[in-house]
Amino acid sequence: MAHTAREDLAAAATSRRRELEIRLHDRWRPEHDRLAERLGAPGNPFAQALWLRTWYDHVAGRKGMAPLIVQAHEAGAPDPLMILPLVRQRHDGLDVITFADAGLTDYNTPLPHPAFDADPGIMKRLFRQLRRCLPKADLLLLEKMPCQLANGRANPLALLPGVRPANLRGHPVVIEEDWESYWSGLKRKFVKDQARRWRVMGKMGEVTCSFVTDAEEAMELFGVLLHQQRERQRRLGRPYLLDDPVMSGFYARLLREGLADGRVLFSVLWLDDDPVATLIGIAREDHYLMTLPGNNFGDVARAAPGRLLTECTMRELHARGFRVLDFSIGSERYKDDFRAA
Repeated sequence: MAHTAREDLAAAATSRRRELEIRLHDRWRPEHDRLAERLGAPGNPFAQALWLRTWYDHVAGRKGMAPLIVQAHEAGAPDPLMILPLVRQRHDGLDVITFADAGLTDYNTPLPHPAFDADPGIMKRLFRQLRRCLPKADLLLLEKMPCQLANGRANPLALLPGVRPANLRGHPVVIEEDWESYWSGLKRKFVKDQARRWRVMGKMGEVTCSFVTDAEEAMELFGVLLHQQRERQRRLGRPYLLDDPVMSGFYARLLREGLADGRVLFSVLWLDDDPVATLIGIAREDHYLMTLPGNNFGDVARAAPGRLLTECTMRELHARGFRVLDFSIGSERYKDDFRAA
């Protein structure tokens, strides 16, 4: 029974009597889909099968990266203690082993067994075994790792010696109470500003918010989102990651595969028939994470359509049962506006 298996695994992790085995795979397999959904990292949509499979299938080979899916087992146990979604790549003249990321993944985590009670001792032992089994490389780079998983457990990799804080933080908003209680707890100035923005937008035409469910419409609106984001990056004088067809193709494939069952959500703010703000997010259980926001500039920008779309997206998803609405990493000021005062 599962309960007995969890007890056995936990006991083994504590006693350290079983030998550790490292198994390496050079491609993402159907068995990894099943393991990712059964294990995963609770609350991290980047650690679900859809994201990882799409990443390995679409990005790795096209970017010259060799997939390196690591399974850490205790001898005799059917399920791994942990899966590490890694790649080996050439960067600045060095052979580097790192997460399956390429600038697309914001939270890099292992996929630990629910019963894996990691501690610094077993992680040091596991890491020593891992280094013996990995292909030769100049650098093992593990970054953008949350210290804790969403269920409050420590990220096993954060227990390794030498790990240090990164200059990044996520922006999850947890709303356990009703929406009105959450909204009234935000900074008063922000709430008043939002009401004013809705009035300003309403004077320009009919304002509606919707979620796209049709794949063909989603592909058309994805093109709008890319244009909006490209314009923003141009104004900031920054290169745009999704100008790379491999990167934009990754999101297009993600939309096609995840839109129908709600693992990918695409919300739009309309001014009459014009999509003035767009937002793509990914979901897992009761967690929603915003990945690609876009909005128009020009006259409509004075009503901050991106903030209005964020509000109505959060309100609707909270009504659907989502309780963690995550703005992900980045230091944009608006993210703090949606956090309790």
